[in-house]
Amino acid sequence: MKKTYGFIFCFTAIVLFLAACQSNEQKVTEATNAIDEGLNEKAMEQKLPESKEDIAFEVEIKQHTDSPSVINILMQNNSNNFVIYDRQFSIEKNVEGIWYFVPFEDDLKVFQDDAPAVSAQETISEKIDLTQLKDNLSPGNYRVTRTFSKVISSNESEAETQYKDFKLAAPFKVTN
Repeated sequence: MKKTYGFIFCFTAIVLFLAACQSNEQKVTEATNAIDEGLNEKAMEQKLPESKEDIAFEVEIKQHTDSPSVINILMQNNSNNFVIYDRQFSIEKNVEGIWYFVPFEDDLKVFQDDAPAVSAQETISEKIDLTQLKDNLSPGNYRVTRTFSKVISSNESEAETQYKDFKLAAPFKVTN
C-alpha cells in the first residue's frame, strides 16, 4: 500500500514539474518571438475597446498587403458634447496574444502641444505617418492607440471643468 502511495506521489510530482517547464518554455518562446521582431516593451493595456462613451475609433483600411507609409484613422463622435483627443499615438503589434509597442525612429515621440477636438455628432479623418517608425511593419495584427477626453462637468472657469480620459484602439492588419 505504501508503495502505491509513493508511486502516485512521484508520478504527480513529475507531471507537475513537466507542466511547469512547458508553461515557462511557452513564455520564453513568446518573448523570443517579440524580441526577434525588435519589440521590447509590452503595452501597458492589453485590452482596449474600439469605441466607448459614444466615441468610435477605427482605421479606414483595415488590411494592407504591404507595410503602409500612411494610414487614415476615423474618429466618430456620436455624443452631444465635443471630445478632445491627444495627437500622440502609439502603434502596437500583437505577438502570440500579447501587444507590444512598435518603436519609433530613435525613440521619437509624436507630440504636439495642441488638443484638437471632435465636435458633437461629427466624424473626422486624420492621416498617421508611419515613416516615423524604426522599421517597416512586418505581416501581423496591429493597432493604433490614442487617448480621448470627454467633458463630464463644466463650470464658468475652464480650470473647474472635469474630463474623463479613456484610451481606444483601432486595429488593422498587414499581410504579404
